[in-house]
Amino acid sequence: MLRTLILPAVEAPYLLVEIIAGLYHLTVLPADFGDDDLEAVARAQVRANRLDACVVLGERRVLAIHAEGVERVETDIPFRLLGHWSSAAVTRRLKTARPLPPTDEVLRRQSALEAAIKEYPARRAEVLRQRGMLPSADFVVGDLTKGGRAATPAELAALSGRQPNGVPIGLALCADCGFWRGACLDPSPEFGGKVMLVCCRCENRNRCAASR
Repeated sequence: MLRTLILPAVEAPYLLVEIIAGLYHLTVLPADFGDDDLEAVARAQVRANRLDACVVLGERRVLAIHAEGVERVETDIPFRLLGHWSSAAVTRRLKTARPLPPTDEVLRRQSALEAAIKEYPARRAEVLRQRGMLPSADFVVGDLTKGGRAATPAELAALSGRQPNGVPIGLALCADCGFWRGACLDPSPEFGGKVMLVCCRCENRNRCAASR
C-alpha cells in the first residue's frame, strides 16, 4: 500500500532502503543533485548498511542496488511487498554517509513525506475496512522464528545439551569481541528442535553509513 498511499506524496529523487521485507526507509534527496551524485549517495548507503536499496531518480528511472553491490536499472521500484497491506515506512532513521544540504526544497518534500507517513495507518485502515478486512496493527512483526530451521537428526545429536557454564552446545566466545557465536539448538521450548545461528559483534555487517 505504500505505492498508493505514501509514494505518490514523495517527489523524486529519493532513496528507498528495505530494512526487512515489508519495512522501508525513505530518504529525501536534493533535487539539484545530478544522477551521479544521487547514485553515489545510494551506493554509500548500501555499502554501509548492506541492505537492498534503490534510488528513484525520476519517472520510470530507478537504480536498484542489491546488498552485495549488484546494480540494475529499473522502470519501477522492485520491492515486492511495497504494495502489501502489511507494509510500513519510516524516515529520518538511517543517516546518510555524508550530510545532505537542508535546502528549502528538501525540507518541503521531507515535510510532505512525514505527513504522508503519519496519515498512513488511518488511511490504510480505511482501505482495509472497504475491502472487508480488519485493520492491521500499527507495528511490523518480523521473523518470529529468528531465522531458525528444523535440526537434522545429526544436529540434534551433536547440539543437544549445554556446556558446563550453561551455554548451549555449539557456541563459543569470539576471540576478538568476546561475544558468543556459532550455531546451537534454541533453548526456548517454543522453538525446540530448531537450529539458530548466533552472530557476534564482529559479524554485524549492517553499519551506520555516517560512521563509514
